[in-house]
Amino acid sequence: MRARAGVLLTVAALFAVMIGARPAEARGGLQPGPAIAATVGASLGALGVGSFIAGSVIERRTRFHVWLQCETRSIVREDVGRWLAGVEESRVRVDSRWAPTHVWLVGADAEPEVVALAHANGLRCFAPRGCAVLEL
Repeated sequence: MRARAGVLLTVAALFAVMIGARPAEARGGLQPGPAIAATVGASLGALGVGSFIAGSVIERRTRFHVWLQCETRSIVREDVGRWLAGVEESRVRVDSRWAPTHVWLVGADAEPEVVALAHANGLRCFAPRGCAVLEL
């Protein structure tokens, strides 16, 4: 979305500059044309560049990193402990460019105390129920 808006504003700025660059006889005698076109072109160009920059900043702030672990068996307490250790390790590594913001475990089922332990540590557990996968 941000790229599309930036491209449209940049094209509009180029179009405005092209209108201002026409010879005087093509403008039909309108003298203020080049000054207005240059002002509009510069404004739209700045707005186009600004939209690219703002879009990049917004995208970085709203990006989610999901660590999804799928198991064919039930989720047990050891799974929760193992994934918590792995998440903490990835978050504290200085050289890591990726750290999870959400951790999801999907398994055949889970005991209520395992789900409570996972939720207490910020992990979300899911299990298939019929044709859907529901959060436990």
